[in-house]
Amino acid sequence: MEDLSLRQNAFTDAVSLCALSNDTIAWGSDGRLWRMNVNTNAPELLVDCRLSAGDSTELRSLDYAKSTGKFLLNGARAEKEFLYQFNPHDPTKGLEEIPTGAGVGGAAWLAGDAKTTGSVAKTARC
Repeated sequence: MEDLSLRQNAFTDAVSLCALSNDTIAWGSDGRLWRMNVNTNAPELLVDCRLSAGDSTELRSLDYAKSTGKFLLNGARAEKEFLYQFNPHDPTKGLEEIPTGAGVGGAAWLAGDAKTTGSVAKTARC
């Protein structure tokens, strides 16, 4: 995990702002997943999806499961949609792809862990 450089703006084109706890938020921006404790006001880079999944990766939306502490990331690369889960408590695993068999316009956790419970809800693109 990296600290924010003075030359980066972590809020550029921000998507899917979500609360991780009473004092911590997370969001996606420019292919990256960020979090910030509102008391310290210092954004922290959790993962750069472009480095993990390819330079042309676009992060479109994300969801967070408080029960597991995992993120569900929905994005596109060369017009092909993807779905990944990411556990910030075990960043060595990186992005774990969730096979969908078809494009997903957006997704949300239903019960936390898509790999073991099959609990991802596919939603239509708006």
